[in-house]
Amino acid sequence: MVDILYEDNDIIVVVKPVGTASQTERSMSPDMVSILMNYQKCNGVKNPYVGVVHRLDKPVSGIMVYGKNKNATAILSKNIAEHDWNKKYVAVFCSASFPEDSGMSQGSVIPDEAGTCCTWLPMEDYLVRDGKTNTSFICDKTHKDAKLASLNYRIIETKNVTELPSLNSHIDLTANNINFVSLAEIELITGRHHQIRVQFASRNMMLWGDTRYGSKDFKKTSVALCSNSLSFVHPVTKKRLDFTIKPQNSIFKLFI
Repeated sequence: MVDILYEDNDIIVVVKPVGTASQTERSMSPDMVSILMNYQKCNGVKNPYVGVVHRLDKPVSGIMVYGKNKNATAILSKNIAEHDWNKKYVAVFCSASFPEDSGMSQGSVIPDEAGTCCTWLPMEDYLVRDGKTNTSFICDKTHKDAKLASLNYRIIETKNVTELPSLNSHIDLTANNINFVSLAEIELITGRHHQIRVQFASRNMMLWGDTRYGSKDFKKTSVALCSNSLSFVHPVTKKRLDFTIKPQNSIFKLFI
């Protein structure tokens, strides 16, 4: 079953679930392109088309838009390249120290759209992707394959894990030096491979459930990262469309 937020003759906006690839892979696991192709066929479309314009990591859930024809796909891709849309995430991170004590809330404050100051803070690094291991890592900007990775974030709420004993069923908090869990909102400026996961992990803010850049000890839980807000201009009507969803991972219920 496809969770459709919006659909017309040019685009389809859906919620990608955890564990589903954004596009067709070599493996036999389900992917959104195949799912949407089958969805259109079941609805009588003779020559279905699904154009990929952006991606989400397989362990990540969230809002995605696909083109239903080549023209719409090309325009959406152009708008993304020109940063003419807004995508936000919510995430839960783990840390040994309180975020403010570890420097996570320090930096230049970003003005909001009205020009007033808010709690959004910038985060900028250079990343390199390792195709052999399907991982990315932070590097010096002089590295020949370095790509700028930029985002804004704000820490919404932080909880002491001593008040949340149930979390020990997912990971040994003491052994992994986890004292706090924090809810963060993230505005992605560039869309680099594993960007959010890598940048926060480098600052000792491990994404809850992330066994690749965090702890191998996580069990019975998925990555606590969701693309929950997407705003963009329709490629044909030129009207702005705004979508928001609630994250699926149960740990978000501690905050939301």
